[in-house]
Parts: sequence; structure tokens; C-alpha cells
Amino acid sequence: MPQTKCWTLRQKPTGWPTLSGPKSTFALTTRPIPPLGKNELLVKTVYLSNDPAQRTWIDSCASPGRLYVTPIETNQVMASRGIGEISTQLPLTESPFTSTAWEETFSTPFSPSWPYTALKNWFQVITMRLRIQGFIVLDYAAQAHEARAVLRRAIEEGKLVLDAESETVCSVRFEDIPAVWMKLFEGGNRGKLVTQLE
Repeated sequence: MPQTKCWTLRQKPTGWPTLSGPKSTFALTTRPIPPLGKNELLVKTVYLSNDPAQRTWIDSCASPGRLYVTPIETNQVMASRGIGEISTQLPLTESPFTSTAWEETFSTPFSPSWPYTALKNWFQVITMRLRIQGFIVLDYAAQAHEARAVLRRAIEEGKLVLDAESETVCSVRFEDIPAVWMKLFEGGNRGKLVTQLE
């Protein structure tokens, strides 16, 4: 049976994730790729999205009711979004953007120990009768097609420019995936941080 490399959650961190030593957050392992079932594709991960929200998915204090995804448990593969290359011969014209994981090939926040900035101007919020409300992009998933059309039009009209300043793409070996992800918390990126697998 073919094998694939993957990064699993070795143990949930209580502070900053660590990449080495006996208390390392992640473990590099290999797993068998199960035979493809009906309507399944074999996808090779090419790009991985690195997002701060992933830190909340592995937090030891994470409350499942407050997350918009299921928390990642110990020994599960670290989840991500990404773009893959279909490894089967099919007449498809686009690479899939999908929920993936830190796997080469696959078939298809708050922590009390972290420093945080508290809101200090509650008096102004109250006296000015302001409302504070958070949101996540999934709250507007039904309008995603409209947003994509607006962004596409802005790019075509030159109002939205995507250049080297807009993203940091790190071309690395599979073994370096966690090190790239940690750049999010070290100021090691400008704009969107993307992992490109060599």
C-alpha cells in the first residue's frame, strides 16, 4: 500500500508551540494511503495556507463550542486549507482549493498563557453607545461567490494589486512545514503566508 508523509499533533501546546525536543507540538509520521473509493480523487498537496486560526484548533484550552471547526486532537493530522494537484487522469481544468492537511498526498483563540491586549476604553464604548461584534468569514459563506466577483473585477480594473508585497511564499521541503507556519507568530512574513511544497 502506498504511503504518505504527514505532520500530526503530538501534544497540545499550553503556550507557544515547540518544534523540537521531548515536548514538541508536532510529529512527522507516515501513513498508508487507503485505496480510492467511488467518487474519490488522489490529490497531491502543492500549496498550504498558513493561518493564525490554526493555533486555536490545537490549543489545550480550546472550547469546541467557540470554534468554527472541530479542534484537532492528539495524533490527528494538522488541518489546513490548500491547493492540490489531482494525481488521477481526469478532464479537470482547475486545481482544487480544499480543506487539506499537512500531508504530501491525501484522498479526498484564546489561551490564558498567551499575552493579550484587553479593551481599555469601555467608558467610551458605553457613553457613545457603540456595539462591538466579532465575525468570521464563514458567517458570510453564502455570499462568497459575490465577494469573488467583486475581487476579480477589482484586480482586472487595477484597483486591487497583488504583488510581492501581498504575500510571502516559502518554497520548502515537506519536513519544514511547521517551521514555515511558525513564521506567523515571529513576524517572518509580509501579507499572506503560503507554503509551497518542493
